[in-house]
Amino acid sequence: MQFGYARVSTREQDLTVQLEELQKAGCERVFSEKKSGVVDREEFNKMVEQLRDGDAVCVTEISRLGRKTADLIRLQDDLHKKGIHFVSIREGIDTRTEMGKLWYYICAIFAENERKYTKNRSDRAKDSARARGIKGGRPRGLSDEAKKKALMVQVLYKEGQPVESIRKALKIGSNATFYKYLEYAKQSPETPISKGIRALLDKK
Repeated sequence: MQFGYARVSTREQDLTVQLEELQKAGCERVFSEKKSGVVDREEFNKMVEQLRDGDAVCVTEISRLGRKTADLIRLQDDLHKKGIHFVSIREGIDTRTEMGKLWYYICAIFAENERKYTKNRSDRAKDSARARGIKGGRPRGLSDEAKKKALMVQVLYKEGQPVESIRKALKIGSNATFYKYLEYAKQSPETPISKGIRALLDKK
């Protein structure tokens, strides 16, 4: 059974568009509410209580479930362990497909390894700078968030996903930016994250 979940943050906002999209996506039951993602969500909790192995949770976009990456990863992990699938209409994510599963694993890799790797890399850079008598400072180039996005671009592109679909899913504004990310990923050195992603691809 496919359950739909719609949410807006304030009472002044309208749920109509979300509800229509969920209906078109074939949701048999839809739960909705007007509450911030950081407070207790009664309708969401009611839906979770009814989920069973083989069911799917469908939203128009991931942000309807929450905006903190760690919380989203934890939620997806809980659903996965219970045999429940996850669908995001606008981002094109469906964990019933191989690409959807890969997307999930990529998020898990980022959540588990990125913070540790970034801290270690930063510490090494600071130690090196101190040894050379250079004060710390942020290097020019892509931000940490953009670097993660670049790796995801490379993975999805290698999987044969259309450029337009990748841009839409990752919210990349132009083809020029897309290819900038792709070029960065090709030239970047191996990291624990990129090694993990490539290992997953090799297993497919």
